[in-house]
Amino acid sequence: MPLIELPSLWNILLDFAAWIVIHLAVAILSIRMPLRVFTSDSPLYRTRAWEESGRVYQRVFHIRRWKHLLPDGGSWFKCGFAKKHLTGRDAAYFAQFAAESRRAEWTHWLCIPPALLFFLWNSVSVG
Repeated sequence: MPLIELPSLWNILLDFAAWIVIHLAVAILSIRMPLRVFTSDSPLYRTRAWEESGRVYQRVFHIRRWKHLLPDGGSWFKCGFAKKHLTGRDAAYFAQFAAESRRAEWTHWLCIPPALLFFLWNSVSVG
């Protein structure tokens, strides 16, 4: 049972607004971090053996079927870095691409803890 009881329409609107605010706030926080923070390959960003070099995501989630439909958040910000397509071919570009990919992974990880807030106004089955 949620701590805050709201009509269904308000729940949906609050879910939508909270999701946008949380993700934008985390993205802004992450994009303001210096790139040097993301240049080393920490354990957080390493591929795990169970991921089978990413093949498990294709097999389980069929990512190649729908990933092209998702926006590239990096291109939404003036100082962001678009990662949807490789545009350079030199070592410096690839190093930046790898670091920016780690930044994106960091951003995704940071979006998980605030998701617990949704249980304040949603039932457990929805939250």
